[in-house]
Amino acid sequence: MRRLFAIFTMVAVMAVIAPGGLCSAAAIIDRGSSGEAVVDLQKMLKSRGFDPGSLDGVFGPRTEMAVRSFQEKLGLVVDGIVGPQTAEALRSDFASRARRLLAGKTIAVDPGHGGWNSGAVGQGGTREADNVLAIGLELERMLKQLGGRVVMTRRTDKELTGPGSSDAEELGARVAVAERAGADMFISIHNNAYEKNPGVSGAMTFHHGGDASGRLAARLLEGITGETGLEPVGVEWAGFYVLRHSRVPATLVEIGFMTNRQDEKALSSSAFRSRAARGLLVGIVEYLGGR
Repeated sequence: MRRLFAIFTMVAVMAVIAPGGLCSAAAIIDRGSSGEAVVDLQKMLKSRGFDPGSLDGVFGPRTEMAVRSFQEKLGLVVDGIVGPQTAEALRSDFASRARRLLAGKTIAVDPGHGGWNSGAVGQGGTREADNVLAIGLELERMLKQLGGRVVMTRRTDKELTGPGSSDAEELGARVAVAERAGADMFISIHNNAYEKNPGVSGAMTFHHGGDASGRLAARLLEGITGETGLEPVGVEWAGFYVLRHSRVPATLVEIGFMTNRQDEKALSSSAFRSRAARGLLVGIVEYLGGR
């Protein structure tokens, strides 16, 4: 099913995010509707402070009541139906909120590995370094469309410190890029691997302690799993170099498992990469909004 996110995101962002995979803004969702589109609607309502009840993908009385409350607050026709007018209001509401929260913020985006270090390589030959760079560049475009400032630790398949450098030197150079830019947060993007059990799939986030980093990790995991459909493996503490040495809220995200054939196939898809970037965007906005 095509996802309802197109209804919630500004037109300029829609032009960047795989427009072929998005539903029409003219779609109508009302009592009796069900599926992923309703889950998306429920998540958006909840994030705006309108309680739709359980995020179960069923447009029941609680979800209708939340839609009516949203419509009443914005001065729309209160009919409990998500048609073009309500959809446009939701889209504009997300865009204005995101722009307000991103204003003056600098996000450091760190696509892991690169150059001599390809990261994990799947059975199909897909390289982690390529996957995460594509996701990182897509996230950069989305953030900039909404007025955020972005600093990338790498923009090509190249390491920062050159062949022969130690891991600590390379990772230290990435943290330094964020510090020089005065970044407000640091997000390192990776793909996971678990050779012992190729059946393991999903997404994880890590942080090195502190309320801010913990919240950032939690919001990013919610965003990634909500937009990609990956199962949430969890939010965990870790002593990764980039987390230990970052002076700002920092998290390392693991999107999918390269040892899982389905995850690997998905990660090689531009549509999935866009959804992953979109999930990170949603997580960033929700974090900045204080959730």
